[in-house]
Amino acid sequence: MVIVILAVMHLVAFVFSGVLKTLRLGVVDKMAGGVLGAAKNVLMVLVVLSVTAPLLVQMPQWQTSVLAP
Repeated sequence: MVIVILAVMHLVAFVFSGVLKTLRLGVVDKMAGGVLGAAKNVLMVLVVLSVTAPLLVQMPQWQTSVLAP
């Protein structure tokens, strides 16, 4: 799943970069790269959390925690 997300985000960044180079918008290209990089990292964190969350709930430390719901 993470590889699919990376591939899609890389493809979107490649297409976006080509469009912005033809328009000669260097600053916008860098800002779009930052936004796409942040989105990629958020998606990867969400995938990792969705996989590990069910495992954490089963741990005794999690069940006796005061702060965990």
